[in-house]
Amino acid sequence: MIKIVKHFFEKYNLNSQKGTSFIEMLLYVAIMALVLISMVAFSLSIHSSYVKNYVSQQVHDNLRVALYYITTRIKLSNGLNETNSLLDVDPGVLYLNTFDPFTNPIVFSLDQDDGSLYLSEGVSVPLPVTSDEIQFTKFIFSKVNSKGRDSIRIVLRAEAKGDTIEHRYAQEIYTTVSLRY
Repeated sequence: MIKIVKHFFEKYNLNSQKGTSFIEMLLYVAIMALVLISMVAFSLSIHSSYVKNYVSQQVHDNLRVALYYITTRIKLSNGLNETNSLLDVDPGVLYLNTFDPFTNPIVFSLDQDDGSLYLSEGVSVPLPVTSDEIQFTKFIFSKVNSKGRDSIRIVLRAEAKGDTIEHRYAQEIYTTVSLRY
């Protein structure tokens, strides 16, 4: 690097003397060090922004998928099974009745150990709806009666599973879906 700086000064005749003094050399090294430190800091900042963006995108995508599955199953069901459902508690469990005996009942539940959302239809094995990169920390269903129509209010909160500050992100969403029976 020092050779590059010397070559630059010699090429453009910026130094009238053949040699450089110790002070000039220290100054050149300090300038190059500042440039390198700035480049490394900028690269680390870009990487940190990328990681934060990726984590927030994962949380949003998983919430979107979970909400899609829940709302479509509610709209396709023929009623809420209030006896088996755990309403107004966290974590809740949602049982939906269907006309199809192979998919009756539809169950949404939350695994307490890892915060994964599971969907089971009929006698099938519960399948995870979301990825293992996030966990649900709030999972509440409430029955709402508005103008003679029953609806289900959904509250979901998802967090990224991460140890570092770049990997921490949480988002809470809620919506209300009308039952169509």
